[in-house]
Amino acid sequence: MDTPSADGAAALAEYFVGVYEYAYTSGDTAELDRLSSDSCSFCHSAISDINQSHAAGETEEGGGAVVEYADGAEASPSEWYTATLRVKQLASTRRSATGEVVVQDPESKFDLYFAISWVDGWQVDAVDVMEPGSLTPS
Repeated sequence: MDTPSADGAAALAEYFVGVYEYAYTSGDTAELDRLSSDSCSFCHSAISDINQSHAAGETEEGGGAVVEYADGAEASPSEWYTATLRVKQLASTRRSATGEVVVQDPESKFDLYFAISWVDGWQVDAVDVMEPGSLTPS
């Protein structure tokens, strides 16, 4: 993950999924924000949701993500990359400060497509969420 390459882009995308999960359960968005470019609407929407949820005293239970497939590609050497992941999202529950269920998500799978750049380190420029098998081998 320390060098600009297709493998590094795939590793960064896997790391990003872990950071995303951590931010939702902990409320700590510092690393998610550091990895997110100014243009990443997916990233900033997630950060906003996490901040609002934790400010309201909501908690996340369960969840977690398992990366089943990861592949990176070089679009422009040492500058632009893509990564494609198949992710299994484990069931989770978001509860209000009083313990009421706010959101309950069942286990699901999806494909993630990342646009990534390297400028003295990795930045996630965009993330698209798609139906499983849209971008990855079934």
